[in-house]
This record gives sequence, structure tokens and C-alpha cells, in this order.
Amino acid sequence: MHAPLLSEATQNQPTHEAEQLAKMIARELNASTDADERLAGDVQLLVEILSKVLLDQMPLSAMKATLEVIRLAKSRRASADGNESELEGYISALSTEDSRAVLRALCIQFDLANLAEDRQRIRVLLERESKSWPAPRAESIGEAIGRLKQAGFSPEQTQQMLDGLEIEMVFTAHPTEAKRQSIRSKLRRLRESLSKLDAAHPRERADLHRRMHAELTSWWQTDFVRPRRPTVIEEVKRGLGFTTTLWNVVPEICRDLRQALAENYPSHEFRLPTLVRFGSWMGGDRDGNPFVTSDVTAEALMQLRRNALQNQLQQCTRMISLMSESDQKAVCRPAESHTGGVSAKNAGRNLRSQTG
Repeated sequence: MHAPLLSEATQNQPTHEAEQLAKMIARELNASTDADERLAGDVQLLVEILSKVLLDQMPLSAMKATLEVIRLAKSRRASADGNESELEGYISALSTEDSRAVLRALCIQFDLANLAEDRQRIRVLLERESKSWPAPRAESIGEAIGRLKQAGFSPEQTQQMLDGLEIEMVFTAHPTEAKRQSIRSKLRRLRESLSKLDAAHPRERADLHRRMHAELTSWWQTDFVRPRRPTVIEEVKRGLGFTTTLWNVVPEICRDLRQALAENYPSHEFRLPTLVRFGSWMGGDRDGNPFVTSDVTAEALMQLRRNALQNQLQQCTRMISLMSESDQKAVCRPAESHTGGVSAKNAGRNLRSQTG
């Protein structure tokens, strides 16, 4: 990733005063009392990189304002009466330019803090699973099926319960989730860089730090909100950004369920119904959006169907690249019920001819 161009605030080399302000901002933001060294280390790294970006991108007046707002906010939080008049008065007196810069800096910091906490939460869950292995993780599918078995559920009763289980999650273009796709992508790449740091060599760590600095600089120079309200179809396309994750996660849920059933009822073959379904208000909710017409809904449905087919074809293409078995070395059983009367071997040949 190329380093973004410098803003107007960085045309000159940072002064000693600016460098000191950046260090003080980092120190104030990094005043964590968390006992876990790994979480504290992630927070410290992210704060240090952010402070360097602020040094490059912020005018001196905005850096001073950011430091003072942080200090006043911490003082207000620590006071018994929660007096915020001094903080309100200081913010009210700021120029529009400095107010925007302070808000931008703190918004990025909050997102970075959430990123570090999410990463720590994953660590804790993985550690709990490792400690309890081979017993299932607490509050997992494996534990739930195990509790059914312990409660005396027979295989037939468990199958009946599964047949009656229906989970439907509905996506909505919620106004509180206004983060742009470009910002979410930057957060995802920052999270990936943090994960790579765990096993990186010194040279690789330095390169990852540079990438994270470039990512944060680009984030600073990106508009946080869209310059105009998205159309309904644009909202639909934005919602489709989640489908790649769902396409990977839902099969894992089904795998965990199959494994739990096999471990608890090894002599019974279960029939797995469709447990999880997804819906979307985007493109179909006409209660509060006059722009959702019948034509828009038809186009939204077409977008959803096209996306599902594209994801399916991508998985099929991936499987083709993995399936190098020869029919001289491996025997395939016919799969009449799944291919409409076409044998598995011929179905594979047809798929190859369709996907190249």
C-alpha cells in the first residue's frame, strides 16, 4: 500500500512542540489500567501509530485542542459530580476546523480501541476452548447438544427439536451503522496486520508497522460519511458485503452441529434441516422509505440472487482446483438425488465445461 499524500498541515516539518504534543496525546490515550499485557500492548501500538499520524496530519492548534479535550474528559469522568461545564465551554470555543479535527481523532481512537478489545475477546475465547478441550466450549453448539443428551433426550426427540428450530436474521440499513465500506475495509486490514504481528520477525514487524501507519493516514484523509444519501440499490449492494463472511461461517455452524450430534449420538444418523435463514429489509421495506417501489424490490431480489449464485460458483471453482483425483484411483458413488439423474463423474465434467 502506498503512503498517502500529506495534507496541508504537513507541508512543513513538524516542530519540536508538535512532536511533544503527539507524545503527550499518546500518553493520555494509552493510560490503561488493563491487567492483560497483550491487550495493553495492542492498545499502545495503535495509539503510538495514531499519534504519529496526528503529528503528520494535524495543525498545531488542533493537536493542542485534542490534548486538552482528552484531559478535560478524563477529569470530568473522574470527578464525583461529573461536572462537564468546563469541557462543554472549551469545546464550544473551538474553531470549526479544530472541532472537526478533534472529533476525527477521537472517532478513530474509539474504533481502534474496539478493534483491540475484539482481538482480546477472541484470544480469551480460544484460550478457554484450549483449556476445556476435548470438552466443548461453554455456550457452544457442542455444549448445547451435550446438555440435551444429559437431560435424557433420545435421538428421535433431538431430531424433532432440530426440525422445529428456525433461526432467521434480517439485515437492515440501520441509521446507527453509518460506517462506510472503505472504513470497514481499513479496520479489517488493520486487524489482519495486528494478527500477523504475533508471529512476525523483526523485519516483518517493521513492514507491518509501516502498513498500519499508511492505513491510518489514508483513514484520516477519508470522509467518514458519504457526501450524499445512498440510493436503495446502493444500500442493497452495501449489505451484500456481509455475504462473503456468511458464506464461510454458516457451513462452520453446520459442521459443528454435525460433529456434536455424532459425538453424542454416534449410532444415529441425523437429518439436518435448514436451520439458519437470512432476510433483508433493504430494498423491501416500504414503511418509511418512499423510494422503495416494486421495481426497486425486484432489482433488490435480483441482486441478492446474483450474489448467491456468484458465491456458489466461486466455491465450485475452488473445489475444482482442489479435486485432482483420478477416476482410475478413486471410486465415486453415484449422486442421483443431488444431480438430477447425472452421475457424480459426469456432473463434475459438466461443471468444468461451464466454469472453464
